[in-house]
Amino acid sequence: MIGLAVICIVMINILVLAKFSFARLSEEHLDDIEDLSEVAKAYLRNLYKRPARFINTAQFLILFFIVLLAGVGSALMAPFIADWERLFEVESDWLSVGVDFVIIALIALSILTFGEIIPKALGLSFPVRYIRWTAKIVMGVGFIATPLVWLAEKVSAIFLKSFGTLYKNELDLVHTEEEIRMMVNRSHSEGKLDHVEGELIDNVFDFVERMAREVMIPRQDVDCIYVEDDFDETLKIISETSHTRYPLCMEDKDHVIGLVHIKDLMEQKEKARKDLRLVRRDILTVPEVMKLSVLLQYMRTRRIYQAVVVDEYGGMVGLVCLEDIIEELVGDIKDEHETDLPAVVINDDGTFDFDGKVLVDEVEYAMHVDFDEPEEDTIGGYIFGMLERTPVVGDTVELAGYIFTVTEMQGYRIARLKASPAPPVEEPTEEDEKE
Repeated sequence: MIGLAVICIVMINILVLAKFSFARLSEEHLDDIEDLSEVAKAYLRNLYKRPARFINTAQFLILFFIVLLAGVGSALMAPFIADWERLFEVESDWLSVGVDFVIIALIALSILTFGEIIPKALGLSFPVRYIRWTAKIVMGVGFIATPLVWLAEKVSAIFLKSFGTLYKNELDLVHTEEEIRMMVNRSHSEGKLDHVEGELIDNVFDFVERMAREVMIPRQDVDCIYVEDDFDETLKIISETSHTRYPLCMEDKDHVIGLVHIKDLMEQKEKARKDLRLVRRDILTVPEVMKLSVLLQYMRTRRIYQAVVVDEYGGMVGLVCLEDIIEELVGDIKDEHETDLPAVVINDDGTFDFDGKVLVDEVEYAMHVDFDEPEEDTIGGYIFGMLERTPVVGDTVELAGYIFTVTEMQGYRIARLKASPAPPVEEPTEEDEKE
């Protein structure tokens, strides 16, 4: 009987190891194993194609050996319990039940520790090391259990169908975006990923949802040069703005005809002095709703890395460069000419400073709040819409428990905002109600 109990404990360990090693396994793991034969790799790949059958078999065997161990343990402990009761002349049935309960709890605790927690941790930490030999044991021992597992799956399918759910003989080995984000956050908190790696993964998910209008330089901030301008006037604009590329326009910004690079301008100064159109390069024109992933591919295909963003009426609403797209993945990139304040500043006193061009969802993320679904993309535009008039410095709006104050304007646009926690609302006292 003792030997049978030991066999049960060993089998439970092996089965739990196999179950969690297999759950953590990926096909890439198999390719990385150099000392595994091709036959063994093929065997494991075949199991990987039907993961639920393997897991269900392992789970069935785990339950089988746990129940068997409980029966064996009861048979082994019964004589000792009877002797103990006779020795101490235990006559109370409740005391006898209490002793039995304590013994069962100790056995269960031992099974949980040595038959579940420890092998589970080992299986998840070293999946390849243990799956190589545990899988064969599971499928070998589980051969006789296959009909029972098949029957259980069929019965489960019938019951699930009555609830409007289909049973699939596969594990949910794919994860939603939210699940992956949670996994990344957990890995970061446990030190498996550093801050930069976690931020990059988060940015990738945000990137695929971004549109050109969300990252573009707005029309008002785009520095252009014009065909009709005097050449000296063009050089003055370039020296004051310090860019390397400029959209070339006819009479206004709605008529962009190309791109001028200052390298071409300097190398072909005589041509440029006659007509800027002689040194222009091509520029892309894209709709404001184009996804950044599509735009990036479009730029790579055309080898043109600056695009005019237009609205549904064909008017220019902004300009987007390759740098703007890359910043969505790696964060802000400042060059030596940029001295602007950071777009988002989190102060020690619980207040926030924002550039008016920061996206609303970035503000929500920084402040851990949730605004109503705004039509505007930027926080400056959102506050502008809530004011329902032209803002002035000092205007305030209460939103999501914060007071947003306009601190800087550029023309009619909100340039910067400050968000401070709103003071708590005082409840009226009994004296106030009497008055």
